[in-house]
Amino acid sequence: MNYNPSLNICEFFSVCSQLILEAGKIIHETFDPKNLQVQIKNGSEPFTEADVKVQTLIIKGLKSCWPNLNIIAEEEETYKGDFSFDFDSLETDLVPESLFKGLKSLEVNIEDAIVWIDPIDGTSEFIQGYLHSVTTLIGVSIKGESKIGIIGKYFDQGKKGYKWSPRCYFAHADNPHLYFINYKNEKEVLEVSQKSLKEKEGLSICTSKSRHALKEFGKYFKKINPDEIIQAGGAGNKVLLVVEGQNDCYFYPRAGMKKWDICAGEAILRSIGGIVTDSTNEIIQYKEEKSTWNCFNGVIASISSEKHSRVVVYLL
Repeated sequence: MNYNPSLNICEFFSVCSQLILEAGKIIHETFDPKNLQVQIKNGSEPFTEADVKVQTLIIKGLKSCWPNLNIIAEEEETYKGDFSFDFDSLETDLVPESLFKGLKSLEVNIEDAIVWIDPIDGTSEFIQGYLHSVTTLIGVSIKGESKIGIIGKYFDQGKKGYKWSPRCYFAHADNPHLYFINYKNEKEVLEVSQKSLKEKEGLSICTSKSRHALKEFGKYFKKINPDEIIQAGGAGNKVLLVVEGQNDCYFYPRAGMKKWDICAGEAILRSIGGIVTDSTNEIIQYKEEKSTWNCFNGVIASISSEKHSRVVVYLL
């Protein structure tokens, strides 16, 4: 594909959906609890060769189609080995333009876009073998605002362990539809049922799986008084729990997250009427400067403005 100053979002979704599946295969093939090589960055954050390999795969694939894309990704290293995947085989017409007919334009000025990549969101869970928490996140911000979200999820938790069930969720924040591809259905694009998005009564909050989370955020929970608190791993996984109706709000009101952790999830939630802010109820800005990559005021991501208000009112 030759240089093009614009990015067609349907072509982008098509390419990303194929890279997500390949990423899942790498994660699936790499996981071996006895031989998984774990390294540490920034003093405490774990990563594996799979993180680096998946990130390199996605960046190489996107750059093969759009060489001038501005990409910000979590890992600082690059995989030096070869990929069995043929990047020239990437198709750009898997996602029909009719799915996004509500948008004013399917074209995005590449100079306005930043792609945010978290190759394995939930690396700690991956290392521990909690594979149902593992996702791959590809988000795109346009002029500093989250607009495009892709989340790859690869495993379900079954009675006999974890079941390989790869799928790719994708949406545009300004298009009121959330789609997914279940790869067992030969790449058929399906829409997430509006019935499954119906809000439940009460208030269910999802927060960090850390053993210290309930104590650390306890002062907020006493004020908010949720009907249920769920602890889960991985930012992308928590967003999907909201999407799937298992809880109403993803609650993380302190520093510790990066913009690549939430950009994809924000676009997906906004496409179904959800809302994402920091803990001061301010919109999250996605800027290129490295000093702004941290979400210093945390993230509150909710299924609706009503549920969001019930949470943030106690944080202001």
